[in-house]
Amino acid sequence: PPEGGSVLSADVSDTLRAVRAVDVDGEILLQLATYPDASLWEDRATGIESADACVRYGRGAHNGRVILAYVAPGGGVERRHTLDEGGTWNVATTISADGTHPTVAVSPTGVEHHFWWESGAIKTRVFDAQQQEVIPEATAVASGADDDQIA
Repeated sequence: PPEGGSVLSADVSDTLRAVRAVDVDGEILLQLATYPDASLWEDRATGIESADACVRYGRGAHNGRVILAYVAPGGGVERRHTLDEGGTWNVATTISADGTHPTVAVSPTGVEHHFWWESGAIKTRVFDAQQQEVIPEATAVASGADDDQIA
């Protein structure tokens, strides 16, 4: 990562394209590279302010879509995606009004399983590959979850 930056999350696409979200002074920087030489990172400024984010590649028919879940400046978790590796971003979707520590798991068919920490619990919402909600907000872990990143 650039000097002073810290890697928040990373993923590799089905076509071996690597992406990582880096916190640089409270703004998310995307870095992209292609294996087998993932030492040549390309920087993409996102203009998205956050120091808590998760980046994932879409799968299946949506391979190449870069999905970013992050804590918004005013609080809560938002989700955006780009089809051109950070050149343009869709309008943010609010995943949770009060959550922190977002993470996303993407199925082979492109279904997005969003998780976040909120008031001692881990919450979840699920969206299909077209970003339509298929499971509304639910509690995955009811209590006792640490206020920390979700593995």
